[in-house]
Amino acid sequence: AVRTLEQILTLCTDKSRTYYIGGYSLAGLFSLWAAYQTDVFSGIAAASPSVWFPGFIEYMKEHEIKSEIVYLSLGDKEEKTRNSVMSQVGNCIRMGYGWLIEHGIRAIILENRI
Repeated sequence: AVRTLEQILTLCTDKSRTYYIGGYSLAGLFSLWAAYQTDVFSGIAAASPSVWFPGFIEYMKEHEIKSEIVYLSLGDKEEKTRNSVMSQVGNCIRMGYGWLIEHGIRAIILENRI
């Protein structure tokens, strides 16, 4: 993850531009993690991020996010998996969202019900 972020940051050197990062699933988790590593990204779009990954919510609580805006989304089938760890994705996203709001981050969560 560190090397990938280093490569991405080489593309974000123009100070006259505003940069955003986003991703889906594991890339969404990476995008959230990146927001804790650098202040280069003004906003984060984490679509169905893998925040169920063990220890990530605790990581969020123990570190300071450096982005101003965070978008989170959750699909309606993600919580219905038989995998007990992955099925916590909804609880984890809501917990992370609550933490961000409590700490003054402009965040939105969209729960996609199809």
